[in-house]
Amino acid sequence: MTSVMMTKASNPSFPHFSIITICLNNIEGLKRTHKSLIGQSYTSYEWIVIDGASNDGTSEYLAETGAVWLSEKDKGLYDAMNKGLDRASGSYVLFLNAGDALYDSGVLQEVSKFDADIIYGDALEMTRVKYANDPSYIDALFACHQSIYYKRHTIGSLRYDLRYVIAADYLFTYECLGRAKSLRYMPKVLSEVEPNGLSQKRAKQGRMDLYAIREKYNICSGLSNKSIFMKQCVSAALKLYAPALYWALKSFKKNRTLRA
Repeated sequence: MTSVMMTKASNPSFPHFSIITICLNNIEGLKRTHKSLIGQSYTSYEWIVIDGASNDGTSEYLAETGAVWLSEKDKGLYDAMNKGLDRASGSYVLFLNAGDALYDSGVLQEVSKFDADIIYGDALEMTRVKYANDPSYIDALFACHQSIYYKRHTIGSLRYDLRYVIAADYLFTYECLGRAKSLRYMPKVLSEVEPNGLSQKRAKQGRMDLYAIREKYNICSGLSNKSIFMKQCVSAALKLYAPALYWALKSFKKNRTLRA
């Protein structure tokens, strides 16, 4: 059974931001995301929620929020994100899934001051800042998707490739970067990321997806691709078996020369 509710967004006449949230049986996370939105000082946004037919009261909650929402079975995370893109009307698109939150009440106000095809910043996961890399970084997604704002006209008809169960966001962003004529880095935390997301739970599949994408799209040489893959495997092992060493090495990371 499909439930659909189209209700008024915060500023329905050409909103500046389309904030797309994907959820499945995570009503508490959804409430946290919603709380961070209604606390924003900048209100030119629409909230689009794509729910995978949750049975935890999500539909009833969404019916009272003023969101644009859809609740039905889907083919997974990226299928749901594509449905969100199909419904977006804002100048910029942000994916902020259930449990994620904007860092503070001024985030949208700050981001709205800039005009670039892609605007991005840092993120906070638990107590650790996840710094964005330079967009030329090819090992994985260069920044947390919760802190990447894509201009909708840059996205155009581009959608997530469902063949890549974990790393479709990497390919999507890589193709957006190829279309982008301007990038803007904001050296600040823009979002709080819910820990233990899909990419962390299925990290091995994620590494395999990344390898396949880099190979298929000739993002780097075959030798470089193998080297990146092995480095990621070693990093994953360190994180699991020697977390103190892993985080100590991460703290010395120097390749954060960012393009403004």
